[in-house]
Order: sequence, then C-alpha cells, then structure tokens
Amino acid sequence: MSETASFCSYCGREFKPGEDFCADCGAPKEGEGPQPAISEPPPGGPPGGPEAVLDVIPYLVEIKGFLGLGTKFMNLVVTTERLIFALMPDELFSEVSDIDIKVTEKAEEKGLDWREYIESHDFSSAPWRKYLAWQPEDIVKEHKGNFAFTFKDILTARLLLDKGSEGEVPYDVLVLEAGGKTWELNCAWGNGHHVRRALSEVIRLEVGEREISS
Repeated sequence: MSETASFCSYCGREFKPGEDFCADCGAPKEGEGPQPAISEPPPGGPPGGPEAVLDVIPYLVEIKGFLGLGTKFMNLVVTTERLIFALMPDELFSEVSDIDIKVTEKAEEKGLDWREYIESHDFSSAPWRKYLAWQPEDIVKEHKGNFAFTFKDILTARLLLDKGSEGEVPYDVLVLEAGGKTWELNCAWGNGHHVRRALSEVIRLEVGEREISS
C-alpha cells in the first residue's frame, strides 16, 4: 500500500519519503499524511501602490461544450488587485503546444517525475513571460475574450492536487466561484503547486487532494 501524500503547508511542494524540511522553501514538515489547508494571504493583503503583475501561471484549460469543442486555453496573470485570464490565440497556443511536446519528451528522456522536471525547467523565454513586463489593463485589452476578477469578486477558491501515479501526468484542478458561475480549470503539467504559491499570496485558497474515480 502506498504512503499517503504529504505537502508543505507553506509552498505546497510534495515531500519525498524521509524529508523533514521542504527542499523548495525550507519549511519544516508538519506531521504526517495529507495536509489539506486554507492558505491565507499575508496580513494587509497585497502591497499598495499602482496595480502590478506578480506572476503568470501558464496553460490553464477550461473544458467546455460538446466533445470539448468549446474548450478554452488561457494563461492566468496574477496582479496585486485581480486575476486576469488571458486567452491564447491560435499562434500562441501553437507555441505552447510545441513546448508541451518538448516538456513531455524531456521528462521521459531524463526519467524524471513531471513536477520535478517542471520545477527545474527553464521557461525564461516562454511566450507567456511577456506579461510580466506589461501593464495589467493592457493584458485585459489584448484580446476580446480576456476577462478578470478582482479579489473581492472571488467568493471561493479551491485547488485540488493530484498525487498521480508514477509516469503519469499529474492532473491538478483550480475551482473558482466568481462572476456568478463556477470555473473549473485544469492545470497543465501538474503545475498546481505553482498555482498554490502564486494565489496563496493574494487570496484565501483552500487546498486539498483531487479524488480519483475508480
């Protein structure tokens, strides 16, 4: 029987067997077993001053429509005031798809766990990194379908992390209640831990494990 996953209560990284401190942030391991938690933003919320981009989480997927024909691919831009959903036009999606293929090949070639590879991969030249230098309002206006929610607009936020099986791509899910509907966004490349690190700095985020249907 496999051991139950245990996650760092600060940054969300999964502990490996025998680890007492998180290799990412140095926080001590707090007890055994899974650590579903609610991450609170720091006292006083994000820093004051003009709105600025804090982070970009790439390649979120909202599966919609018959046979997924209405599926949307987007990058999530985290600012000091809101979450901006930047839809991927065809040319950007093609670039990200090429990266996706390369990441898959490299992870298999190196025999690494997906999360281990993603954490060590250099994405400094990736196309979504451009948003780090943009003004938030310019990101919203870039494409007609882009939209945003202020932190106050978000009623609940849940991140469901998939422990996954060896060799399989982790399938993490971000669930937001905002704008009168529930948004269920699949996190590509098992990058739910990136989502946790970024969002727990600005909103109240509940974290748990995704249930796998038998």
